[in-house]
Amino acid sequence: PSQKSASCSGGTRLSESSVKRSRSRSITCRCAREKMGVGEKRARGEGQSSSGLLDEADFERIRGDLQKYDLQREKIIKTSRDVQKLGKQAIFSLHRKDFKRAEEQLDKAAGTATSLLPLVEAQPTLRQGSYSNALEEWAEAKIFQHYLSEGTLMPSSKLPFCNNEEYLGGVRDA
Repeated sequence: PSQKSASCSGGTRLSESSVKRSRSRSITCRCAREKMGVGEKRARGEGQSSSGLLDEADFERIRGDLQKYDLQREKIIKTSRDVQKLGKQAIFSLHRKDFKRAEEQLDKAAGTATSLLPLVEAQPTLRQGSYSNALEEWAEAKIFQHYLSEGTLMPSSKLPFCNNEEYLGGVRDA
């Protein structure tokens, strides 16, 4: 079968299928690559300097920012676990009618959660996940405690660092 062919600017014969591929995928013939200075060494990345392509200081800054964010995120996750655990323990204490112990656990959880607020306020994306879940558990315990002592639901205004979703999650679980 005869195939139609064409020639590139350097005289290399190209088949019809090669020409179609080159139009749709920006494939160039060897002659064109050589004219542009793209030889085998360049294709493998040899001889290229990063000085013209990459602002290394900018990438170092980004890397530092990401490392800082990751450290903050890890602190939030680990410390939020303590808040959540204290909230659960307070609920168990309330079920056992150990109100004094529950109050101590809730106060400690509130202090720990408050210590994380500057990080969360500085980087709002850190609130979602562990911190928000811990506050919801703390809110549940506070709402349950209030219900046992007062017979009513605690208003959201009494839980100053919980947002609406955390408060409602606490109400739902209490």
